[in-house]
Amino acid sequence: NATQVESWRDMIELQKWLIKEKGKEHNIELIAFDTVDELIPLAEKEVIRLSTVSTGKPCDSINKAYGGYGAGQTKVKELIKDYFTTLYKAGFGIFCISHTKVKNIIQKGYEDSEGYMVLSSNIANTYNNIFEDMFDCVLTGMVDRDVTDGKVESTTRKLYFRSNNFVEAGCRFGDSVPEYMTFDGDPRECARELVEILKE
Repeated sequence: NATQVESWRDMIELQKWLIKEKGKEHNIELIAFDTVDELIPLAEKEVIRLSTVSTGKPCDSINKAYGGYGAGQTKVKELIKDYFTTLYKAGFGIFCISHTKVKNIIQKGYEDSEGYMVLSSNIANTYNNIFEDMFDCVLTGMVDRDVTDGKVESTTRKLYFRSNNFVEAGCRFGDSVPEYMTFDGDPRECARELVEILKE
């Protein structure tokens, strides 16, 4: 099953239908949201709307919502967390997809340093921890290239379960999962291996 959502209102209607019609119109057990990068702007628009209704003051950006000072982003986090928690409590498995990007991280107290690079979700750091807090697994896919004299000799697709000095990932299962699995070959076999790793 697949559907397209264009607004937070669509998201709520989808949520209500999934819960109300479970076992009647559908037997869906797992829901995938593709992509979270598109979901966050929908939630921000809803928070901007809610801020205008609640405060009676016009609001045209998430930074001005609910008086500013990060209050709008906090409300976005609450909205998204409540949405997924409601689906989870209704018995659905939830899977979210996001794109990745290389980010430059500068730690607090080291603002004068150049920082360091990590491969992570392309979601703004403000929102990234919503998903880290809610989900048991935050996996990161990467194409590892073996380069010699400026030419790519080989590539290996990897799915990371745990962070290393460049890739950000993590599972609540700690050291019981490998750092990564190779994700090449038959996709069905790769999916089986992924499930087996998590079951183990």
